[in-house]
Amino acid sequence: MIKLILAFTFVFQVSLSFASDTNSFLKIISDEDKVEILSTIDRVCADSWCSGDYEYQFSNFSCNDNTSTCTLTFKIIDRDSGPTEAHLRNKKCIFKGITSKEKIISGVTLNQKFYDQLNYCVTDRETRL
Repeated sequence: MIKLILAFTFVFQVSLSFASDTNSFLKIISDEDKVEILSTIDRVCADSWCSGDYEYQFSNFSCNDNTSTCTLTFKIIDRDSGPTEAHLRNKKCIFKGITSKEKIISGVTLNQKFYDQLNYCVTDRETRL
């Protein structure tokens, strides 16, 4: 009975150790990466969506390591009418299949597939105003 308990304890400790190593391995982006990604999205926006009738305020970028999804939170404000309650609500874009920083950003620019998904989502949210 004691051997069984010791064996179970050893297996349980090894499992916990492996699980914690796996969780650190799954970390998609760091806090510094979030700042860099938001800054890059803001720069890209200046060359695309942000030059039109709306102002964009990108406020948060977060990733769920367990589901391999990332969420961009932002606001769209009509430059002519100013902020209204409807415009001040947070908009969200959810990106699936994000397993690494490289799937979001490559060097100083956005990954092309990520950019395409972002462009589609931002345009879609803008048309819903």
